[in-house]
Amino acid sequence: MQGFSISMLGDIKQITFLFIFEIIPGNQHSAINLASRSTVGAHQTIVDQGQRSLILVIGCRIKGRHYPLTSPSACSKRTSTERFGPYSNVANFRLNGLAEIFSDKGHSTMKFYFLTCLLTLALAAEAAISSPTLDEVNTAYEAKDYPASLTGYAKLAEDGNAVAQNKLGEMYANGVGTSKDEQRAVSWYRKAAEQGLANAQQNLAVMYGKGKGVPQDWQQALAWNRKAAEQGYALAQFVMGVMYEFGHGVSKEPAQAISWYRRAADNGFARAQYRMGTAAADGWGMPEDAQQAVTWYRKAAEQGHANAQLELGLAFASGDGIPKDEQQAVSWYRKAAAQGSARGQFSLALAYVNGTGVPRDEEEASTWYRKAAEQGYVDAQYNLGVLYASSRGPTKDEKQAVKWYRRAADQGDAGAQYNLSLMYLYGRGVPQDIQQAYFWCLLSSFRGHKAATLSRLLASFDSNETDAAHEKMFAKVKAWVPRTE
Repeated sequence: MQGFSISMLGDIKQITFLFIFEIIPGNQHSAINLASRSTVGAHQTIVDQGQRSLILVIGCRIKGRHYPLTSPSACSKRTSTERFGPYSNVANFRLNGLAEIFSDKGHSTMKFYFLTCLLTLALAAEAAISSPTLDEVNTAYEAKDYPASLTGYAKLAEDGNAVAQNKLGEMYANGVGTSKDEQRAVSWYRKAAEQGLANAQQNLAVMYGKGKGVPQDWQQALAWNRKAAEQGYALAQFVMGVMYEFGHGVSKEPAQAISWYRRAADNGFARAQYRMGTAAADGWGMPEDAQQAVTWYRKAAEQGHANAQLELGLAFASGDGIPKDEQQAVSWYRKAAAQGSARGQFSLALAYVNGTGVPRDEEEASTWYRKAAEQGYVDAQYNLGVLYASSRGPTKDEKQAVKWYRRAADQGDAGAQYNLSLMYLYGRGVPQDIQQAYFWCLLSSFRGHKAATLSRLLASFDSNETDAAHEKMFAKVKAWVPRTE
């Protein structure tokens, strides 16, 4: 008995060939049995084994074309061995020839010769059709056919394809198309990394840095990341900058960090370009230079980096390092805001409130404030409260003002805490509540806000509460901690 299995992509999902052969001269039951299973595109026809031999017919459909390997034929009569000669060449096999060779009178040598040829053909077919190309597997992955791509990458990875090994590692690391298995991910990353694939080396470095699939080891992370960085891999170069900036696996060295950030930035890596911009603006690791900062911000912003777009907008608004241009500022705010940048949304709302670079528009301002506020941006929450509380137009809504003051106050904004205390004191947007007014006013005072009405609130509170109540209130204020959204 001899067999092998094929797993592949395309029209055929799986074929299993099983050869069972017995050659006994003179035995009418001598036969070849080829068993085949296929989910798509293969068929089989079996001639029943009785007085005749058993012959399986298999064909397959590949990329829309049908390729028969043999065709069925029943042995209707015994034939003479003298007729085997014309069929000794496999290329000349015909239906009757197959039947004759495997009939009761078939010569064992001819049977063995045919079997050898058929097995060779099958093995050649297996080699030709079982391995998909990397492009085919990548196409399956992009189409989110994860089971097929997992199978394809695994086949290519076993054959030593470094790109497939890395992709297989990523699928195991992220649990895509399979259960998450960080140890297997590390194993495949390592195979690809040892072949010199830069992004596999960087992926392996990440696993060491985060302690995923392996014990955390910053030295190993640094070593593998450096290998990728020295090949010019921009992400790895950027990470080298981060490691030198924050001291991961090395001592903190701003000059080295800037050197690696610059290499990544020169390779067009937007995050590195943005970091070069902030370094130039702050004078970190290099001389402070507003014009240089703007140059780097623009490079990153033009690649769609939201924070760089915001910083470029702020530079246009202030005229720092570039001629002042409020309309350009608004244009870059809008680009950042459209990407979900809370600071970009907040800056765009301010422009609409103040009418800088755009016509003044409170409703448009409230829209952008709300987008930023819903992301937990405290300044936007406070300003949205102020807009709802103070507006004389359609945006006036004291209940909404209380809502947004409270959300900002809960995050520790002293101004919002003070304004919330006033809303409680005067019963605006909320039922009047002196104790709540006193609590929020006292809290804002503890956090550095000059509470102008504190003495009045204290007087109101003193007239109705005992010393024990005062102590309880102070204890509550001291124990209060802000919440982060």
